[in-house]
Amino acid sequence: MVAVVANLFLQMPGVQLAIAAAFALFSSLMILWQVKVVVDGGESSYVSAALSIYISIYNLFTSLLQLLLAFSGDRD
Repeated sequence: MVAVVANLFLQMPGVQLAIAAAFALFSSLMILWQVKVVVDGGESSYVSAALSIYISIYNLFTSLLQLLLAFSGDRD
């Protein structure tokens, strides 16, 4: 959390890439954990389970999109 706040003021691209990569890894682990909870029967509300997995997939997509856009560069 400190890195996110520091990056707001410092605007360092390396820190942004590190945060995006760490958040992508975190989102992947959260998807695995949430699916395991649903499969094991720990979630009683299917709407809540589907919404939490959807949000994790969305977070993973945005993190990967940030990484891909950073590494794409200008190819004019």
